[in-house]
Amino acid sequence: MKYFEPDLIMAVGGGSVMDLSKGAWILYERPDLTDLGMISPLDKLNLRQKAMLVAVPTTAGTGSESTGAAVFHDTAVQRKIPISHDELVPDVAVLSPQFTISMPPELTVGAGLDVLAHAMDAVTTPSANEFTEPLALKAIEMVTQWLPRAYKNGNDREARFRMIIAANIAGIAFGMSGCHLTHSFGHALGAVYEMHHGLCVGFFIPYSFQFCQRVTDNHLAICKALEIAAPTAKEGLNNLVAEVRGFLKALNVPLALKDFGISKKDFENKLPRLVEYSYGDISCYLSPRPITAGQCEMVMKYAYEGQDIDF
Repeated sequence: MKYFEPDLIMAVGGGSVMDLSKGAWILYERPDLTDLGMISPLDKLNLRQKAMLVAVPTTAGTGSESTGAAVFHDTAVQRKIPISHDELVPDVAVLSPQFTISMPPELTVGAGLDVLAHAMDAVTTPSANEFTEPLALKAIEMVTQWLPRAYKNGNDREARFRMIIAANIAGIAFGMSGCHLTHSFGHALGAVYEMHHGLCVGFFIPYSFQFCQRVTDNHLAICKALEIAAPTAKEGLNNLVAEVRGFLKALNVPLALKDFGISKKDFENKLPRLVEYSYGDISCYLSPRPITAGQCEMVMKYAYEGQDIDF
């Protein structure tokens, strides 16, 4: 970019490509900034003095084409660094299912679960509101209906189209309300074990619900949208968690960390890093229920065994 001096930046690819483009765009416009991780959403970046940004997603997952969020990888410590800034919302998004048809089944699932985690978090985070909730609930409905079809038949153009729209809708929702524990835990797991982001955050959806249920009943809105029985908040939560786990299982996603092939010894050796990264992630602070480092460790241990959160 510095050599060519473009007026227009085209980010064509998945979430990693779009986020990379946002980071490069910042450094192109603001060479005085040396640490992207220190960017505050309250700072003025004054972008668009040199170029505009167009995002063309080739996966249906991150919603980066409609958000000011970006996740970078600090290779020195193998850690994911998420940032958010209103000026990073692309000027134009081009949504075409044709670009997503070549995704293999595993990537389709991973990207789709990222949509689900974005939307589930956008409903239950404290900053959810009357603008974000309807968008998030619609995205949840669309994922549960269309992701299995896209997974089973990658050439199903309608399913591909609905999923790329769902990703965009969920992006708009969580772009205004934020994500919480699915992403703090998912970022840590993905960084330490080099696993797909969407798969990691989707895996933690049931555990996030169970940890937060003591302080919120916002999950009842999801139960209503998916027509899940909820005579009480507790029963609704149990039924919703069972539904999500059944959904994951149908997509061949493990329900316990040990089932990813992670040995007990390796998990215990890397547990301090998992706790450090999850507790230090900015998404952790958006949790409806405040969480401690000790509780992060307990969640990870429960998740390793596939055990229900009971604390």
